[in-house]
Amino acid sequence: MCPSIAGFEQLARQVTPDIGLVDWDTQSDSDGVTGILRQIATEIRTVVLVDGPAPEFTAALLAMGVRGVIDRDSSREEITSTLQSIAEGLTVLGADTGRQLAERIPHGDVSSALVQAEDLTERELEVLELLAQGIGNKEIAARLEISEHTVKFHISSILSKLSASNRTQAVAHGIRQGLIVL
Repeated sequence: MCPSIAGFEQLARQVTPDIGLVDWDTQSDSDGVTGILRQIATEIRTVVLVDGPAPEFTAALLAMGVRGVIDRDSSREEITSTLQSIAEGLTVLGADTGRQLAERIPHGDVSSALVQAEDLTERELEVLELLAQGIGNKEIAARLEISEHTVKFHISSILSKLSASNRTQAVAHGIRQGLIVL
């Protein structure tokens, strides 16, 4: 257990955990925490415990790549379930927060958000399939015999083309659009 977010970042870089659990007291150094979360959440599946997560705050964390946002008062069973779900590649939000975020999604023409398979390059489709399997950047790079930098470039391109704010959303879009099959 790390006493600070800076300690978490340092430890995460040393041991490269599968999942990081951050208990965030929002009264602390918010700028420092968000900066560090931006760096680590793209590489490590990160869950944030926070007092009464507001939808705007949760949306900002998800945009940074955080995979789970739950209330600090969650039971041990809820936290365990969240960590298991994150390990399976899911994104987890508290029920109230998820409902509030869903209510804010415009119910416009869905077809305008769809991307055709030909919009993604063959390599981007390969990367998207590996993302769907929950594989990290290092392993993707090794499997495709490309650099981690190139993997990050492809992921950035995929996120842009699919109008996704994180890897999980990209995979969800890919599945819904038939670009990948699990």
